[in-house]
Amino acid sequence: GELIFSHARLIKNEIELARSQVKRRGQKENGVLTFGVLPSLASSIVPRALASWRVDHPTSRVRIVEKVQIELLISLLRGDVDLFIGMTEYYGILEGLKQRVIFRDRQCVFARPQHPAFKMEKATWRDLAQFPWVCPMVGSQRTILESLLQSHKVPMPRQIVEGGSVEFVKTLVSCSDHLAIFPAHTISDDVNDGKLRTLSLTSPLLNRNIAVFIRPDCRLGKSSDDFIANVHALGQRLRPATPMAAST
Repeated sequence: GELIFSHARLIKNEIELARSQVKRRGQKENGVLTFGVLPSLASSIVPRALASWRVDHPTSRVRIVEKVQIELLISLLRGDVDLFIGMTEYYGILEGLKQRVIFRDRQCVFARPQHPAFKMEKATWRDLAQFPWVCPMVGSQRTILESLLQSHKVPMPRQIVEGGSVEFVKTLVSCSDHLAIFPAHTISDDVNDGKLRTLSLTSPLLNRNIAVFIRPDCRLGKSSDDFIANVHALGQRLRPATPMAAST
């Protein structure tokens, strides 16, 4: 009975997915536009791009879905989002999607301004691995940290906290000796306010391509194209022109 039920549930889900896709295919341009975004982009670039987009689209209905990359991929394939903006590094996980790079992103290591690392003459990745770190529960930051430390033959930190949101990570870093990695634009306001400070260590691994992902059968309307254009323009403008250095 349990075996039959599990198959029946899958069939039910597929029927609901087909119904949703048929309904979505018949929607017009004035329907609800559903955009998926990464949490790191949802806290900085996307809200600003959306505010600019709204000037030319005052009556368009829009829904922003904030999820980690793998969940955005699944949501796009299921037709739950019209498109999503994420990282190209994960493109090979699922086939059947189109992507277009819209800007180059740079990530950085950050800490509270009073962090002991800023008292070191020249902190190395081995030095930073001695401190506790905080990473998203599911996401690329921990993968990046593992790759960075592995490239310098440094073991992973003994203390790692996995957090569920951008705000949790930033708050924990600002009130403790935890370190974290985020795009520079995600923490720019906190750096300007003196709550956080970036470390001067850089690496090619901290760079990432941000792309828009769509289904092959999807035809984007003017509203979607304009939204992507606004994200592209803002991403290009906020991208640091030079390697991120420690604030003074």
